[in-house]
Amino acid sequence: MRKFAIKTSVALIATFAGFAPSNALSQIPATQPLQGVGVADYDRSVQNATAYLAALGQLKSKFQPLLDSVEARGKVLDAELKSMVDKFQADRKANPASPALKAAEQAIVQKQQAGRDEVAKMAAPYTRARQYVLQQFNLKLKAAVDSAMTKRRVGVIVNPESVIGLAPSNDVTGDITAELNMLVPTASIEVPSGWQPGQ
Repeated sequence: MRKFAIKTSVALIATFAGFAPSNALSQIPATQPLQGVGVADYDRSVQNATAYLAALGQLKSKFQPLLDSVEARGKVLDAELKSMVDKFQADRKANPASPALKAAEQAIVQKQQAGRDEVAKMAAPYTRARQYVLQQFNLKLKAAVDSAMTKRRVGVIVNPESVIGLAPSNDVTGDITAELNMLVPTASIEVPSGWQPGQ
């Protein structure tokens, strides 16, 4: 039996929607000698940026009532789903061959998906605003990476997941954050009319 849950935590609602910076290799100017490989966590570079942290605080203040409502509704939906799952398990234990079990399991799956859709729709204003904040950093991330590579004289940057061992001196995540702090000194949480992710 699969486990069912409508995950409605603020952490899930606040997923980095649309934030997928390229991990393609970057080159510093050919006039400068290359000095090995650097490692950078792009997500952490953004998450530690001063303007990003400030924007998160503003988002929380603006959308806290909405987030509270989403969390409360999620708890209700989870309770309803749990009741369905408990009944299904009891029925299966009593009669594993019951033809009604398949329909009951399908109903649970449909309830779970409907709950997720409802929660996502409720949280849409917050999610959209957070996407807009992230895009402001995403648009400057390539420039921040290039500048950090030039200053650190790094020839190649790889993702931390690709590295088995790492000397602290090879981590350029903080350098990228420093560049973002200069390139994005402030981030707006007010989404322009008609804006769509990726614009």
